[in-house]
Amino acid sequence: MREKKPYTRGLALIIAFATVMSAFSATLVKVQIVDGKIYAAAGNSISSKSVAIKAARGEILDRNGSPLVTNRQGNSIIFEDAYFPSSREQGKRNEIILSLIKLFEQADVEWIDNLPIFLDANGEPFFSENREADIAAMKSKDMLKLNDYATAENCLDTLIEKYSLEEYSLADARKIASVCYEMRRLNFSVSYPYTFAQDVPTVLVAKIKENGSFYKGVNVEIVPYREYVDGTLAPHVLGMVGAISPKEYARLKSEGYKITDNIGKNGIERAMEAYLRGSDGKKTVTTSGDGKVSTTVTQEAKQGDSIILTIDKKLQ
Repeated sequence: MREKKPYTRGLALIIAFATVMSAFSATLVKVQIVDGKIYAAAGNSISSKSVAIKAARGEILDRNGSPLVTNRQGNSIIFEDAYFPSSREQGKRNEIILSLIKLFEQADVEWIDNLPIFLDANGEPFFSENREADIAAMKSKDMLKLNDYATAENCLDTLIEKYSLEEYSLADARKIASVCYEMRRLNFSVSYPYTFAQDVPTVLVAKIKENGSFYKGVNVEIVPYREYVDGTLAPHVLGMVGAISPKEYARLKSEGYKITDNIGKNGIERAMEAYLRGSDGKKTVTTSGDGKVSTTVTQEAKQGDSIILTIDKKLQ
């Protein structure tokens, strides 16, 4: 009986080895042959992100169907994360941002500047008035991680260090920091492009496109803008729209609102928000293994409902 043990053990080892090799071979066949196309596609696609397509708001009409508030198409200058220099290339980001700012200022066209810090006549930083909530958010642990008593100078110094702006003049550093801070606050990513400027003239758009090789990731998006047919006709009744505030976003994000959305602020625009608000569409941005980026519209945007008021435009 003792003489048979080595033979039994050897046979068991052979069987175990054969079992393992069979399982390995079966897995290999499944991966390379049966599911080969699936794994190849996954290998060629590094990432796939969904991006919202802004929907136009519904129109507001008088009792006879004459328009009181409509939409028009306009140009927004946006940064697209898939093409824009990454945060690891902060120097290149700063170059592009400052060049755009100077281009807009030369053309006397506004760009979005929401930083609650400004410089006085002597070049000293100070906080903007009536921006307490924004200033507190800027100092918070989610942003600059500063104490409540931090001064405007403390905040600006932190921004300059964070975004490697030491080589720029204080005025230029403050402007670049404004854009970089806003990009972070609005979660700049493939899913959340950053809007640098709104309602940009076509001439300025052309200049940006002409220098597309330098302005990498800077693109033009055609978006709907609200237009009030007669600004003197019951403006307090019609109301207006504006960027969603942090407080409004906290309350409405469960309803699908995004931090980059506009919302009715007062009047009919606010009272009928649920009807006027459209349904955003979707496009998918896919980055392949070789770095190529492709965009596919997967869902069209749907305009909001029109609202008919009892107001008679001619009578008013």
